[in-house]
Amino acid sequence: MIKQLSFITYNMITLKNIRENQDLISKKLKSKNFEVDKIEKLIDRDSNWRENLALVEKLKEKRNSASKQISIYKKDNKPTDDLIIEMKKVSSEIKEIDSKNVELKKEIDNLLLDVPNIPHDSVPIGPDESSNKIIIDGLKQITPQIQIISEETFKNDISYADSYWLLDPLDGTKEFINRNGDFSVNISFIHERRSIFGIVQRPTDLRIWTSLDKVSQAKPEEKSPLRIVMSRSHKRDADTMFLQFLQGSEIDYELVEKGSSLKICALCDGEADIYPRFGPTSEWDIAAADAVLKSYRGSIFSLEDFEKLKYSKKNILNPPFIAYRNELIREAYGQKVEDYVKKLL
Repeated sequence: MIKQLSFITYNMITLKNIRENQDLISKKLKSKNFEVDKIEKLIDRDSNWRENLALVEKLKEKRNSASKQISIYKKDNKPTDDLIIEMKKVSSEIKEIDSKNVELKKEIDNLLLDVPNIPHDSVPIGPDESSNKIIIDGLKQITPQIQIISEETFKNDISYADSYWLLDPLDGTKEFINRNGDFSVNISFIHERRSIFGIVQRPTDLRIWTSLDKVSQAKPEEKSPLRIVMSRSHKRDADTMFLQFLQGSEIDYELVEKGSSLKICALCDGEADIYPRFGPTSEWDIAAADAVLKSYRGSIFSLEDFEKLKYSKKNILNPPFIAYRNELIREAYGQKVEDYVKKLL
C-alpha cells in the first residue's frame, strides 16, 4: 500500500488553471462537495485585481509623462504648478488602487487556500491499482458487509450506514507535492456518528498511530509555553487573530507547524498542546486522528456548539474545531480559549 502511494500525482490548482478551465474544475470540485460559487467569487476578485494592475500601469505612464514634462518646463522657465498638482493626484490614485489590490490579493490567497486539489486524470480510482483500491480491497476482506466511504469515491447523495469505514488514502496533498513528509494515510471506523477506531500512517517513515495505543496522561509543565500546532500550508486570518489573542492574554506560546492529520498526531506525541482549526476540513481528514487522540486522552470539540465532533453529516465538511492534548490542558486553558472563540465566531 505504501509503495503505491509514491506513484500518486495530483493536479495542484493554481489561479491560472482556474482561469483557463473554470467549468471543468468547478465540475470536478462539485463532486467533492465543494461550494463552487467560491470559484466564481475567486474569478471575480482576480478579474478586479488584474484590471487594477492594468489601470495602475496606465496611471504610472501618465505620471512619468508628467514628470518629464515638468523637467522640460523647468528648463524653459515655464510654470509647473498645474503639472505638479496633476502628478500628485495621479500618485494618490495609484496609492489608493495599490491599497485595494493588497486587500484583493489577501482575499484571493485565502479563497485559493480553500480550494482542494483535484486528482490528476492519471490517478487510478476504483478498478485500477491504487492506494484507494488496495485499502478498500483489504477492508472488504476483513469486513465484507461493512460500508466503505472514501474521499476518492464520495458522492453527495450518499446514504450512511450506522457503521462504516471512512478513509482518506492521501491526506495533505500540498505536503505530498512539496515533498516535506507531512502527509498521511487515514483509516477510521464510524459507529453511530462517532469515530471509534482510527489508524494514521505517515508513509515517509511508516510511523503508525492507532486508537489501540494506550498512554498515561501527562501533566503540563509549570511555566512552560503553550504549544500551538497549526497548518503548514493553510494560513488564515483567524489563525493570526488567535495567536494575537494569546499574546494579548499574556499566554506564553510556541507555534508548531505541520501538515495533514499529523497535526493531531503531534498532540498525541506531546509535541503540541492545542490545535485550533478555523478553516474547512472534511470528515475523512479528521476522523482517524480523532479516534487516535481519544486513546491518548485528548479530545476534539466543535467551535459551533462546543460538543465533540459528530460524523455522517449531510454536509461532509467539519465545523471549525479545537483539539486538546488532554483534559488537563483543556482545564488549564480551555475556558479562556473558548470564551474568545465565541466572540470571534
